[in-house]
Order: sequence, then structure tokens, then C-alpha cells
Amino acid sequence: MRISSSQMQLQGLNSLLKQQARLVDSQMKLSTGKKMNTPADDPVGSAAVLNITQQLKIIAQYQENAETAKERQQLEETVLISVENVIRRAKVLAIQGANSPVGSGGRSDIALEIRQRLSELADLANTTDANGEYIFAGFQGHTKPFTANLDGTYTYNGDQGQRLLQISADRQVADRDPGSDIFQFIKDGNGTFSVIDNANNTGNGIIHTGSVSDITAIDGDTYTLIFGEDTTATTANVGAFSFADGAPTNNTLVYTLDINGTTVYSVDDTGAPPPVLTLQGLADEINNDAGTTGVRAHVNGGQLFLANDSPSTGDIVITEGFSGFTATEGDTVLGYFGNTLTDTNTSVVTTLNNTAASNYIVLDSSNNIETTGTYVPEGAITFNGITTSVKEDPNNGDRFTISPSTNRDIFRTLNDLAKALEAGGGTTSETNTFNTINRMLLELDNVENNILTIRAGVGGRLNTIDDQKNFNEDFSINLESNRSRLEDLNYTSAITEFEQIMTALQAAQASFARIQGLSLFNYL
Repeated sequence: MRISSSQMQLQGLNSLLKQQARLVDSQMKLSTGKKMNTPADDPVGSAAVLNITQQLKIIAQYQENAETAKERQQLEETVLISVENVIRRAKVLAIQGANSPVGSGGRSDIALEIRQRLSELADLANTTDANGEYIFAGFQGHTKPFTANLDGTYTYNGDQGQRLLQISADRQVADRDPGSDIFQFIKDGNGTFSVIDNANNTGNGIIHTGSVSDITAIDGDTYTLIFGEDTTATTANVGAFSFADGAPTNNTLVYTLDINGTTVYSVDDTGAPPPVLTLQGLADEINNDAGTTGVRAHVNGGQLFLANDSPSTGDIVITEGFSGFTATEGDTVLGYFGNTLTDTNTSVVTTLNNTAASNYIVLDSSNNIETTGTYVPEGAITFNGITTSVKEDPNNGDRFTISPSTNRDIFRTLNDLAKALEAGGGTTSETNTFNTINRMLLELDNVENNILTIRAGVGGRLNTIDDQKNFNEDFSINLESNRSRLEDLNYTSAITEFEQIMTALQAAQASFARIQGLSLFNYL
């Protein structure tokens, strides 16, 4: 095989160029510190590095989201602490207002501070973040969530949305709570039922906010607790009702029962129809005319008691009358209230003064009797899973409503508290003020508990964010380590390789120079 001089030179030149290319590649690796500067250096490794780089960018976004969520949660936490302080101050003021020695003037001063606290609360509810967005407006970040009405209440203009931020591939976290959850959706009363006094009550009875004695017995109905007075109409007296018609019995004896001047029952001695001889039957007769007399009868433990059908300062006047008698016959009637009526005593009037009540009855929304009892100050009144009590002295006809708890907002609670303090004064209104303050104190407790629950949620989300950030950071370090293993240069090996390539290139250059001199023309 013959090799020409030009072929030898071309092969030598190509060899030099390859060595120079290897040297340049080795020098590039040393200058960049990377063993892969183009995908061609290691296609499989380059793909792996690209995938790792993309994952690191995604994790960096997760970390940025997590930091944003954390900042917003911390802002909400700060605002909630301030809201708690407002509520606690309002509770202190309410307790001060419930003290009798404060008087109407002092309560007006307290009401003024309550309204200042209400304004402060509204400002907190309308807090904005660094971007100028309202943090308690749900998805409506550019809409002012709470605006004042002329009556002192506030309207919520946001929604119930919760913005979620992605902090990992499979985990999202809410960056704030809607204002409706914080300031509006708070149950009144004890969370199951609430109690309220009738504004027209004439006594000074103050009802306890109550508790649940058996949650399974709660039926969600609305009840009325009514106070009344005992009468002398008992099972024994009613059962003994009778006519004594003396000889020659040629007259008709008539018995009439009037309540507040209205005849509610009348019967004669003919026995057709026979007279009522049960206590409940007598109560039914009285109740048939309750719309006219304004008096309702109830049975408690074998005794009849009467109550005004609505709070009233009027007395209850009971009149038993006897007519149709003949003076010489000795006619008599033994009345339902134990009175003996004769021809010389044809009318007996009994007056139940509008004073401290002796009995109570609880009616459901259909006026069915749920329970009755003798009133004992602060004694338990229990029915259908509900337990409450009343202290002081409710008057005959005073009543209280017990109804299922409904949602109330913080602003309405403070506004009602201020109104109650502003209206307080005098014995009657003072009792109503105390009842209102008791309700508002319980509602403020509910508000505080709700804030604590929201704060617990915020704290839980902050812990979640911190845990996820730590996990993301650890994962990033692991990915960086893998990427470094794939693309970072081993300088010791690279320098050795560089020296080897340099030596080879120098040898190739020297040999190329020698080969260039091998020509027949050098020997002619």
C-alpha cells in the first residue's frame, strides 16, 4: 500500500486538530467547572440535569408561595390579636355597666367607649395588606368588606371564598380567612339556644343564659317561660263543686265565674250539662276567653295558677257569683275556689295583685305545656334538654323567650350592648338592661371563642407552611446534590486529563514536524 506525502500530512493535521479540540473541550470544562457544557457531552446526563433544574424552579416557586402565605397569615394573626383585645375590653365595660351603682349617667359614658371600640373593630375588619387588598373580603380583595349602616350595624360586602396557595405538588394552604367566618357567623346564646326577656316585664327577674342538659333532647323549637300566681282552685276544691238547693226547690241556681269582669264560665243546678269537676277542665274554660280577659290558666301539681297573657301592671280579679237563690230555702253553692256562696254572700271577689309570681309554665310554639313548677329563685328549670333559671322576683305575667341560637355578628352585638347601656335607668329598664348585658356578655364570650378557633386555624396553617418550607428546602438540597453529581467537574481528574491531552498534543506536534521532513526531494 502506497501512502503519499499529502496523505501523511493530512492525517497528521487531522490528528492535531482532534487533539486541539479535545484540549479546548477540556479547557472549557475547567473554566466552567461543568463536565457537561453541551447536551452532546452526555445526552442522558443532560436530560437528567434539565429535569432536576425544572424541579428546582418549581420548588423555588413553592417556597415563594409559602413565604407569601406566611406573611399574610402573620398579618391576620396580628389583626386577630387586636380584635381579641377589643372584645376583652368590651367585656370589662359590660360588666361595669351591669353594676347598679353605676347609674344611667355612668352607663352612658360606658356606651360611648363601646361605640369607640365598635369603630376600632370596623377598622380592623377592613385591614389591607401590602398590596392594598382587604384581607377579610374573601375573593373580593379590592372591595371594602364592612360598611356602616345608619342604625349602627354593618354590612358584609365580601364573600366566603378562601384563596389557596400551592406550597408543594399536593398541598395547598389558605392565605387568609373570610370576614364572614370571623365577624359574622357566631352563634348567639350559648351556641345551642338563647334566652331573652320581654321588654314589657314589670318584675326584676333576670334569666340565666342556660346550658344544655341533654343534647339529644333538643328539638329546635321556640319556648315561652311564663310566670303566674297560685289560686285556691285545687283538685279537691274543683272536685267538691256542688249546689245545695233547699226545699221546695222550685228555683234554678246559677253559678258564674268572672275574670277581670268577663264571664268565662256559667252553670246551673239542673245538671244538663253537668258542671266541670276537673282542674284542667276549669283551666280550659278560663283559657277559652283568654283573648278577652288577658288571663291564662295553668295547672301545676294539683293547683290552678293564673298569669297575665302578656306582661302587665294590672291585677287579676276573680269573681265567683251566685244567683237564682230563694232567701228562705237556704240555697248554697260550693265554688271552684273553695268559697261558700249563700243567699247572703252571693259574690266573692279575689284579687291577685301584680306582684312576685309563685309559679311558672313553659309553652312550646304551639302553646303545648312542656313543664310547670313552683318558682324558686335560681332554681333549675329543665325541659327538653334545656336548663335555665331566673333570679330575683319576676311578676305575674312576666315572660321570657327561649329559642334556637342563630348567627350574630360582632358589630351587632357591640351595637346592642351600647344601646342597652344608653337606655339603662330606672328599676324596670334597669332589669331589662341587666338581662340584655347578660346576653351580650355571653355573645362576647362566643365571639372570643370564635376568634380563638380562627387563631388556632391560623397557627395550624403557619405550622404547615413552616414544615413544608423545611421539607422543600431539604428536597432542594437533595436535588442540588444530584445535579452537582451529574454536572459538576472533578477538578483533579479534569486537570490530569488536561495534562494528558496537552502532552499528547505536544507529541503529535513534534511527530508531525518530523513527518513533514520525510520527502524524496530531500534526498535528490
